[in-house]
Amino acid sequence: MNKRGVSEVIATVLLVAIVIVIIAIIATWSYNFVQEKARESREMLYCQQLDVAVRQACYEENTTKISIKNYKDITIEHDSMVRLEGTNSYVEVPFPPFSTIESFEMGQIELSYNKSTIGDIQKIIFFPKLSLEGKKFFCEGIENEIKAC
Repeated sequence: MNKRGVSEVIATVLLVAIVIVIIAIIATWSYNFVQEKARESREMLYCQQLDVAVRQACYEENTTKISIKNYKDITIEHDSMVRLEGTNSYVEVPFPPFSTIESFEMGQIELSYNKSTIGDIQKIIFFPKLSLEGKKFFCEGIENEIKAC
């Protein structure tokens, strides 16, 4: 009988090539995974360094006035968010343009809202947005009670 098949050398080379490809795929995935987790850890540590206080928060008919004090050498980006929580619902409102709160600065922000939709505002939650290594990210919210002006 004349049997023809793949020689042992070619079979071994193919197996080694397949193993190398699998190792490369796993290495690439694990590298990206570790990089992502390291970035998330750096962002979390940066957020923990932040020392911000909502010094005053009050509302009038359709306007909220908020004073925020930044106690650290970290800039709070202009596209941070404020959640206004009312008796009926809530709304998340971005900071007005060019309202960055620089290091060791007190920022005053005035936000408009629709009282008929939200109801009476009961509290605000401030979500500071920071920038680290050229990437922007939100930190955990800072909750504060609100009162009439």
